[in-house]
Amino acid sequence: TRYTTSHCGSCNYVCPSYAHSSQSCPTGICVMSCDTGYSNCDGSITNDCEADLSSTSTCGACGGACFHGDELVSMISGEYKEAIHLLSGDRVYSLNEQNQIIEDEVIMMVHKEPNATGYGEKHTY
Repeated sequence: TRYTTSHCGSCNYVCPSYAHSSQSCPTGICVMSCDTGYSNCDGSITNDCEADLSSTSTCGACGGACFHGDELVSMISGEYKEAIHLLSGDRVYSLNEQNQIIEDEVIMMVHKEPNATGYGEKHTY
């Protein structure tokens, strides 16, 4: 059985285990899947599914930090604005999943509490 995690591709080859993930061997190659609520944001298997998507540093997605209250957000205009004063249509700097700056994100919806999310929508804070 070359398609099990204890004999993946060859006899006695055990798929390595990583935190916050499960392994499978559908085609003779080890495949890692992150547990619900975690992601492999940096793409490296050496540090497993390192990102806790419930934290304010990810805010539900790779590269999506949450800000709220009096925390400052970088505006495209070069100014800073407290998160509580953001308005729909404000243009802010953001980061993509590779932690690269995206220079033209637009606030689509403003939440009044930390870590609030909308179903099926991408939010920038």
